[in-house]
Amino acid sequence: MSLVVEFCGLPGSGKSTVARHTLAALDQLGIEGTVVDEEISAAAAPRDRLRRRLVAAAAEAAHHPLHAVGSARQVALAQGSARDSVAGLAQWLAVQRLVAHSRGDDGVHLVEEGTVQTLWTLGLRARRDVTGPLWAALNPRARADLLVVVDATVDVVVDRLAGRESRHSRTQQLPTGQQRVELEHGRDLLERLVAGLPVLRLTSDAGTDPAELAALVARAVQKSRNGTGPCRSRSSPRRA
Repeated sequence: MSLVVEFCGLPGSGKSTVARHTLAALDQLGIEGTVVDEEISAAAAPRDRLRRRLVAAAAEAAHHPLHAVGSARQVALAQGSARDSVAGLAQWLAVQRLVAHSRGDDGVHLVEEGTVQTLWTLGLRARRDVTGPLWAALNPRARADLLVVVDATVDVVVDRLAGRESRHSRTQQLPTGQQRVELEHGRDLLERLVAGLPVLRLTSDAGTDPAELAALVARAVQKSRNGTGPCRSRSSPRRA
């Protein structure tokens, strides 16, 4: 049985950390787990991440050219520059490719930045909301069976971003005042995107142990595999 679990949240909410701990928590339950997008995540070296993302995106475009063209048009409408359009499109196509292909293997497949989180990134500074059309055209195999939303207050997120050594998040590079405004907007956007989808909510405060949160995810996965957890939903995220 294949099950896809996507982690969503604001930058600095702790979603990647919880995802990593979830692998260990699943192992304790005797459940095999993998991180689908590990090689194109922020943890990978920038050059390698970019190369692998482009390769995956190109493969997806080659197999589904009409879908890729339609996605490119929508992303271009939303983004303010050609660079942002290319980067956003590459991530959008790459994660679809990785998630859809993971369904060919049994086990639990964790995604640190899947289709919903990528929609969030595309919609955060968008000139025009295209999240609805992009989601509607998405292959259902590229959608997660369960979304894990890692909630954290804006104050906690701001503190965490300030303490990060890496500077890969654009939100992280903003002055504190602008950063707070964007994070508030981002929180509202995420709520609209996950409305109607199967969601497990976790609260990640300053003193929260990510291993404890991961244990909650692992138990939810176990229930889903036993047929007692949330069923897959194909509802459309609400427009931002």
